[in-house]
Parts: sequence; C-alpha cells; structure tokens
Amino acid sequence: MEKPLILLVDDDPGHVELLRRSLERGEGAFRCAVAENLARAREYLAERLPDLILADYRLPDGVGKDIIQDAAGRVPVVILTSHGDEQLVRDMFQAGVFDYVTKSPESFVLMPRIVDWALREWRSRTARQRAETALIEQGRFLNALMEAIPLPIFYKDAQGCYLGCNKAFEHFTGFRRQDIEGKSVFLFPQEFAEIYRDRDEELLRRHPSMQTYEFRMPGAEGAEREVIFSKATFPDAKGDVAGIVGAALDITERKNMEKNLRRSLEQNQILLREVHHRVKNNLQVVISLLSLQLAEVTEPHLRDVLLESQSRIRAMALIQEQLYREGDFSRLDFHHYVSSLVSQLIAAYRMEERPGSPAPRIEVEPVSLTLEQAIPLGLILNELVTNCLKHAFPESCPRPMEEREIRIGLRCESDHVLLEVADNGIGLPPDLEQRRTRSLGMRIIDTLTRQLEGVVRLEDEARGGARIRVLIPALRDAT
Repeated sequence: MEKPLILLVDDDPGHVELLRRSLERGEGAFRCAVAENLARAREYLAERLPDLILADYRLPDGVGKDIIQDAAGRVPVVILTSHGDEQLVRDMFQAGVFDYVTKSPESFVLMPRIVDWALREWRSRTARQRAETALIEQGRFLNALMEAIPLPIFYKDAQGCYLGCNKAFEHFTGFRRQDIEGKSVFLFPQEFAEIYRDRDEELLRRHPSMQTYEFRMPGAEGAEREVIFSKATFPDAKGDVAGIVGAALDITERKNMEKNLRRSLEQNQILLREVHHRVKNNLQVVISLLSLQLAEVTEPHLRDVLLESQSRIRAMALIQEQLYREGDFSRLDFHHYVSSLVSQLIAAYRMEERPGSPAPRIEVEPVSLTLEQAIPLGLILNELVTNCLKHAFPESCPRPMEEREIRIGLRCESDHVLLEVADNGIGLPPDLEQRRTRSLGMRIIDTLTRQLEGVVRLEDEARGGARIRVLIPALRDAT
C-alpha cells in the first residue's frame, strides 16, 4: 500500500528538513513533497492532490490558511504557528483549517503521530459527512418521490402517531401536515379511528409484514370515500420496528361503477329471462295450435307432417324453457336437455298408438354447449330420434318387443363433440341415398350439421340396426 503523501508548505529550509526527517523516518513513514510558498503550493495542487497539507502560518506571499480555498475541502490543512493566540486560532478554524500545531522541538518529534491522527480523523469526519449527505439526499429523494405519487401517503411511529404525509394526503383528508404530526388516528371520527388503530396494532405485532384491506375514509369535504389501504412496517437501525408507512387508493368511483354494472346486469338478466319466457310461451302456443289441427286431421301422411313439425318446435321450446329455468343464458346443460327431449318424443310416439315402442337408453356425459350449438344440435337429435321411432321398428321387424331399444350418446372426444343415435331395428334401407335427398328430416340433419361445421356418418350395426353419428367441433367458448 502506498504511503500517505504530505505537502510541506514552508519557506524555512531548516524547518522543512526537520519535518522531512520526522515524517519520512519516523513512526508514520510518510512521503513528503515541498513547496516554499503559496504560489508553488497552488501549482502542486493543480497537478496532484496530497493526503494532507502541513503549512506554516506565515509565508512570503501570504498566510498558510490561504491554501484552504485551493484544497476545496478535499484535503485536511494543518497550520504550523510559532505562537497562536485565541483570536488567531478562532480565525484559522473559521477559515476551515483542520487543526493547528505550535512549533516546538517536541512537536517536531511528535509530528508523525500528529499527522497520523489528523489523517484518521479526517477520514472519519469525511465518512460521517458523506453518510450524512447521503441521508439528506436520500431523504430529499424519498420526499420528492412521495410528493410525486398521486396516492395519499402517510407514515407513523411505533406508537401509531403520525410523523408526516404527502400533499395528496392533505388534499384528500383536508388536514395540513402540521395538523397531523404527533397526532394519533383519533383525529378522525371514532368509528374510523378504532378500525385504523386495531389494524395498526395487528400489523405492528407481526413485524415485519404488510397489510392490505378495504375500508372507508373521511374525505376533505366530509363525504366518506371507499379506499384500499396498503401498509407496511419499516425498521430502525437495529432492525426493530420503527413505524408504519401506508397509502390509500380511492376506489369510490370504481365501487359506484361496479354497483351500476351489477344493477344493469341484473336488469339485463331479468330482461333475458322475460324474453326466453315469452319465446317459450309463443312456441307453446304454436304447439297447441298444431295439436288442435291434429285433432281435425285423420289422413296418416298429413298427421305425420304435423307431428314432425310439432316435435321440431317442441325441441326449440324445450331449450328456451331450460334456459329460463337455469338462468344461464350463455350455456346449456345438454345432459338434461337430451333426457327431456327423448322422453317427450317417445311419449308423443306412444300417444299415436304406433306399434313397437322401443325403450330408450341414454348415455350422455355432462356437456355444456353454447346457445349457437345447442339449438341446431337439439334439432338434429330430434330428427334422429324421430327417424328411429318411425322407421327402425316396422310391423315386419323380427326383434321381440321387449328387446327393442334406442341408444342416445353424447360425449366430448378431444376437441370434438360426438352425438350418437343407434337402434337395434331393421337397419338402414337399401335406397338410403335416394331417401336422403328426398326426406325433409335428412336434409335438416345435413344442413344443420354443415352449419356446425361437422360431419354425419351413417352405418349398419353388426348385430342389426343402424347407427348415426354427428361429429361437430367444440367451439372455444364451450366446455
């Protein structure tokens, strides 16, 4: 490590020689540079900065303390004087001299120790000054930061008394900073203050910790405001709790907006329920009119046409009824819908006293569909089950009555939904393709499947009967 450099400013060669011997060969083992007057000392300082300046008080071109301005607080200056009276000492210290030494044989001998002490004390003072300056600058920065934040900010000591706040807090509460300093939360109305105090005590018990809660706060104009408090403890130099710093976020407008949105949503829900209820009722009126018409019709083909139309309308009405009952107008639980629709179709089939009423076997997983999926898929299911009831078990069917069944399945497969209707009847007819183009029911199935971007697959069962599968992609908002 390089030895400290001492600049000797003295025009007496004898004194300089004594100082050099003492400093370079003594306990301190310092290095020395020499300037015989102030002008030479200033030239030296312009080129290099020593660790300490040891200057004689009287010099040919001035006094030693004049070098202080050139040192600019970067280097300690120690003055050597032959005799220092009280006024002279006061003047030197006021000028910024770090210390002074009265010339004597003893002081020249002790000079290494004097210089060593001066360097250590200078470093200590400089470190303290830097720390104090850093604290002051940090305090100014934090104060500027706190003032720049638009949220009301406050800080308290460990006893819950306010130490300060920012301007946003003043504007929000109507209290000036000097009005709250040293005061407790009971400067607010008691109903608020007791909650604030209890929360602060809870936070202080768990130091270090943070706390966030929603409560009210009196505003500057007397009106209560809804706020979210965010608080945290901060430590002292020993790590013990020193106090609490907190901020308040005004959410009154957001709360009011949420209430308005909730009220609007409730009104819209009521309106939608009413719309679905009225649609269901109107469809029921149409179904009733068709029932009245059926009572007047005896021709079998015409009755079939009216019955099929009625079942299609009933399939849509059932969706409206279920939406109204469940209250969720964005999705439909298709599991319950399938059971209800199949039960209605079989009941209507039996009322027509048709032979060979099959038993339904429903294997439907819980699948939610959007309204855009549910209505087309419900109509497709209606056509498929109706076709089974009409054509799968004619009078010539050899299957015993108690073994006849229709199987309805619905499940999710990867990113698709599979609807499957199968029977153990006579199977698909040989002229299926011709019937597919002529039959209104099959055209409805094909059209609605394309609308859902799906595919229809028709195949004979190995043990007799037919199976029809409708595969549609699951939409992103369906589960």
